[in-house]
Amino acid sequence: MRVRVLLFSVLHILNLSCSQGRKDLFLDYARINCNYKKAIIQRDSLKAVLLLVNSNFNQKNNELNELTERSDWQIVEHENEIAEIKMQYEQRFNEISKKHEARHGHMITKEYEEQTNSLESWKVGRVMPLENSIAALEKERSGNPDLLTLKKSIDSLKQIVKDNNQAFVRSEKQANDLEKQIQQIEAELDLQLTDLSGGEKVQFTEQRQKLREEPCNQ
Repeated sequence: MRVRVLLFSVLHILNLSCSQGRKDLFLDYARINCNYKKAIIQRDSLKAVLLLVNSNFNQKNNELNELTERSDWQIVEHENEIAEIKMQYEQRFNEISKKHEARHGHMITKEYEEQTNSLESWKVGRVMPLENSIAALEKERSGNPDLLTLKKSIDSLKQIVKDNNQAFVRSEKQANDLEKQIQQIEAELDLQLTDLSGGEKVQFTEQRQKLREEPCNQ
């Protein structure tokens, strides 16, 4: 008789222990699921903001490109012209030098100086107007109020994009970490479910599903 009473007491204690462990596991399951749902909402919200800010950033960049496209093209054209003039200058200078060295060696003559000075004047006379035009175009751009406002807006949006992207990465990591914790608890709940049967198993399954769907209402 004493053995039966003792056995009953042990079984009762084990049952209470299992029930308390299951209750604690369900509480953890609800808490982590709730945090996970909140993290998902935050992540999706940050993603929507990031898409919007990126769209505005790209739009402002396109506007900037449109404003600077003409002057950029003119500057590139002038730079190409300057490069071509300097190349012609080098070719003609080499030709004059070779002819001079063939006749006079390394001795500088008045004729040679006149030819090289004339060539230098030819180069300067063509390059200087182009360089002045480039400087004027760059000055015009730097003093354009619309352009300055647009650049400030782009710089501001660039920082916002950076900040939001970092926040999104942190939020996504948090959601992923919580998802892994949920999977671990799901595995423990699966093990406990195998030990149950009948009405207890049905009740366990229903409670688990409720916590999965509405974890923050518990």
